[in-house]
Amino acid sequence: MSSCFVPNGASLEDCHSNIFCLADLTGIKWRRFVWQGPTSSPILFPVTEEDPILCSFSRCLAADVLSVWRRHHTPGRRELWLFWWGDDPSFAELIHNELSSEEDGEWESGLSYECRTLLFKAIHNLLERCLMNRGFVRVGKWFVKPYQKEEKIINKSEHLSCSFTFFVHGDSNVCTSVEIAQHQPLQRLGEEHPSLAQQSSSPLQVILSPYGLNGTLTGQTFKMSDHPTQKLIEEWRQFYPICLNPKESQEDKLEDTDWEDDSLAAVEVLVGKAS
Repeated sequence: MSSCFVPNGASLEDCHSNIFCLADLTGIKWRRFVWQGPTSSPILFPVTEEDPILCSFSRCLAADVLSVWRRHHTPGRRELWLFWWGDDPSFAELIHNELSSEEDGEWESGLSYECRTLLFKAIHNLLERCLMNRGFVRVGKWFVKPYQKEEKIINKSEHLSCSFTFFVHGDSNVCTSVEIAQHQPLQRLGEEHPSLAQQSSSPLQVILSPYGLNGTLTGQTFKMSDHPTQKLIEEWRQFYPICLNPKESQEDKLEDTDWEDDSLAAVEVLVGKAS
């Protein structure tokens, strides 16, 4: 079509959009599982083997089942929501036997606001894992690609930050609006940073993913030869892609990555001000 047929003289090649259609809700199904745990001793880190909700959630992630868990206003009570299309997943293989099914639904019965909100969170979880597999990190609502140590800090399009907002368009289309921004350059912690923290007379400030908390690096390190550290890393790897070399961030490489016993696996970070 020539430009004379377009009111402003532009063509579709000149148009851009930050809104994308992700899925059609037609035929979607969901189920809610609940677990009543102890009302004391809050969880400070994943203990998947001992936690029915986290155990089931990690199985769903491994099986690529769209899922999300949340705390209930009742102390100790938590919920796991599963979403899928087509045939039902194998609940016997995914769900811990201490969880009970309290609600299920399908597209024909309609999606409540609560159900849509949790579906959006489950989709966000999926996007987060996909982006982390490609070298991004989450800082608050933003996904940022850190610079490599040897990389020059210049403005590059691949280092722009992005965030996602979800909504339903029309009757059944789940869409996302992508916001793009330019933030201060970030760099991953390297083996040299703990030494710098020990030698520096001033605190070495860091930012913690995924919530963007400010912290201070103490210089204390932990290696994979330390059994508690190894257990902690293995627990977290069920929820977040973790590898030794950020460059080897493809999903197929993550599964085959082996950690050496003398590898730097964790560091100590202080969060908040000392009283």
